[in-house]
Amino acid sequence: MRIISGMYRGRGLPSGYLKDTRPTTDFARSGLFNMLRSRIQINGISALDLFAGTGSVGFELVSAGAAHVVFVDESKECIKFMKKAAILFPQADIEIIHSEVFRVLKNRQSQFDIVFADPPFELKREKYKLLISLVLKTCLKPGGLLILEHFYKEKFDSSPDFTESRSFGNSTFSFFAQPKSKNENSTLPGFFRSDS
Repeated sequence: MRIISGMYRGRGLPSGYLKDTRPTTDFARSGLFNMLRSRIQINGISALDLFAGTGSVGFELVSAGAAHVVFVDESKECIKFMKKAAILFPQADIEIIHSEVFRVLKNRQSQFDIVFADPPFELKREKYKLLISLVLKTCLKPGGLLILEHFYKEKFDSSPDFTESRSFGNSTFSFFAQPKSKNENSTLPGFFRSDS
């Protein structure tokens, strides 16, 4: 598994198999970051990678110039893997949290420009809805963006904050935009909002 773009393009992440993980494929990551690079300025943003697993998307954000990236996962094996991988990015501002995602969302105070979430595909729909709600309410900056990776047959376009989705193989990325405050500027220009 390698970084596919940005300043660390081609840098390999630690090898090894992680049980019960489903890393975002190179094909899907490439498609996602082509979308992001053509629409927003990643350099200098803060990002949160939930259900991080191998951390491949979060490390891709580091490579794209994100100023601060927080990784969250409840698996000890995933945390060990990401800590090992983080050594490969010594100048990056990386925080790795070993905890259950919903607990972190209910207790964390800081907000982010981008939140990426890749929960298990078998997560119940009610939990997906709770995840979307908690992220939008607790940890997205005004104008921020939630990217939810899920099985392509799931649909979340009924959410009032949904903007669009894009599928790559069996994975779909759904985008949810946090409305901007009139008195506050956001790093992200809101290109993913369909009415912008």
